[in-house]
Amino acid sequence: MSWLSYWFPRFGETARRQLVTEIIALMREGVLATSPEARSFPLGEIGRGRETGRVNRPTWEGGFDGIHQETLITARAKKSQSPPYGRADEMQHNTPVEAQSAEGAARKPAKILITGASGFTGGPATEILTKRGIPVRALVHKEDQRSERLAALGAEIAVGDLLDIDAVRRALDGIGAAYFVYPIHPGLIDATAYFAQAAKEACVGAIVNMSQISARREAKSHAARDHWIAERVFDWSGLPVTNLRPTFFAEWLLYPWNLASIVERGVIALPLGDGRHAPIAALDQARMVAAILTDPAPHKGKIYPLYGPVEMSQAGIADAVSEVLGRKIVYQPIGLDEFRGRLEKAGLGEFFVQHLCAVALDYQHGVFAGTDGVIEKVTGRSPMTVQEFVRSHRSAFGP
Repeated sequence: MSWLSYWFPRFGETARRQLVTEIIALMREGVLATSPEARSFPLGEIGRGRETGRVNRPTWEGGFDGIHQETLITARAKKSQSPPYGRADEMQHNTPVEAQSAEGAARKPAKILITGASGFTGGPATEILTKRGIPVRALVHKEDQRSERLAALGAEIAVGDLLDIDAVRRALDGIGAAYFVYPIHPGLIDATAYFAQAAKEACVGAIVNMSQISARREAKSHAARDHWIAERVFDWSGLPVTNLRPTFFAEWLLYPWNLASIVERGVIALPLGDGRHAPIAALDQARMVAAILTDPAPHKGKIYPLYGPVEMSQAGIADAVSEVLGRKIVYQPIGLDEFRGRLEKAGLGEFFVQHLCAVALDYQHGVFAGTDGVIEKVTGRSPMTVQEFVRSHRSAFGP
């Protein structure tokens, strides 16, 4: 058995020889990172280790067994090579939407998977992509009116749970790029590991992971710490991943336990002190998700904090809401105990309550502060202001 069979047991001998010939040529031209011995490896020796009594195994960073399919495909794209050798179901990596054929003509876009497709970011991302004519598979927990709306947009509906690795693997079959989002709920690390494993099996070309700005090793919020660990799981997987870390959503104004106080009393009552942040709407995050999924290469390995256009205090947010509603809204700082009591009365689970109380302290200490122009740079459009967000949801705030 030749060393080609040893390294590439899933391919026929001819395909193995063609594949390694291409790899070594790319090494020599500097498209793939190589070791010195690989750059000088004689092409005529491919597969002849057995005949010459020695095993010729040129190496690059990580060795032949360490190469990720995305690396080779990216190199091929740079060299405008033809599609991968061998049977498509054995090696073909599901290419991103912007991939080109050898002749330069656009290939049919690979399907994109949107998880959390009934949620704040997944739903709009699905709509944006389907309106662009990009095939989308929307993963939902159950079929209901929300999934029916997605289907009406042209999305393929898949029902499954992110904590069911077999369901996730089925959902990722034939997918070129995927959006991963998990609710503030126990199980994120397991779900991330399942998703990463299934994505590797399915040869997914890119993943956008929704994290949060408070994700840190030392985070007191269990959810925030889990997000940080989930990012590291994706790092260890070797998959091409882009991590998004949004600050507080503008949708905080619409959460029932906050909205009721605004509508009934004209008060934003939160334990956020004098902290500041630039509220970011879910729709603007969805535009960012869609943009990266359709052109992932420039964003591979990046971590993007996501902010709205204007950093504000809670008093400033109250003034912005007042401006649109035409009535006075004020900010009233409250203590964590009172806040916890309100959340528990609203029926929120302990995991979510612990998270909100912990990030309230983070907020006071500046963790959520900041702003930048990354969304406008990537999508070509600035995110909406608080005033624009309130106008777009005017009916929710009463007369």
